[in-house]
Amino acid sequence: MQEPCVPPIAEKRPPVPLLAHRIGPDAPGIAPWGRPRGLRSALLGRVRRALSGLATGAAVIWLAGCSVPTPTASQGLDYGFRTPKQAFRSFRTAVQGELLAEEYRCFSSLWRRQNGVTSLLRYGEARDELIERIPQLRWAVYRAEDPELLMLRPPWAVVQARIPGPLWFKDRYLAVRLYRQGYWEAFDEQNPDVAASGDTVSDPWKSGLFGYVDRYDSFRITVDGFSEFTEDTSPEAILEMRAGYEWKIFKVEIFDEPLPAGAILED
Repeated sequence: MQEPCVPPIAEKRPPVPLLAHRIGPDAPGIAPWGRPRGLRSALLGRVRRALSGLATGAAVIWLAGCSVPTPTASQGLDYGFRTPKQAFRSFRTAVQGELLAEEYRCFSSLWRRQNGVTSLLRYGEARDELIERIPQLRWAVYRAEDPELLMLRPPWAVVQARIPGPLWFKDRYLAVRLYRQGYWEAFDEQNPDVAASGDTVSDPWKSGLFGYVDRYDSFRITVDGFSEFTEDTSPEAILEMRAGYEWKIFKVEIFDEPLPAGAILED
């Protein structure tokens, strides 16, 4: 859903003819309301109409600037959550393309629990609330420049991106606080294109998702116990497994001034 873009409203005035065409109140040199009218009044009428045209043109330019193009192929190839900056860019791609399911993926499990978002349908409602709190969010995210990393203290990070005008007629700043969480995915022969997955593991090492076997000097991923979809799957049927850390969004805010380096962006 694209947020409404409100153009500047030009003041409406009654049309003022440069010259009248008959005897009486509308005679040459006489304004429609009966006041003597000379060259100065005629020039003022021209100026008013010129300014009105400029205002209309400004409104057209404003509306044209609100158009958000679809994501490019390179944006799609860069989609991922390995770093805070990549997670920000992925959120921009999802918002720009109005891909609701991908937007939903960009938010951390911590944010979902805190906001009672238990499904994609519930995310749609939470998204409406977010847009109500931050109008023009979609266009602002699209206009935002590449982010800079302000703070990195795992499992937390903060990135900030400048939003150049003329959205608010001055530069503003989009700040995002991210949370690092664990995830896993498994592809099997029955569903080779759709992964059984989970992102409720806060720490893959402490939870046992990751493990190091000193005797064999090897790393292992343990999936059983994390998903009902894989616990009965034979090892031979599993085609691919992934596990690791991902950076996901916990908070989004827009500020008039840039945040300093090291900012935490607390609640």
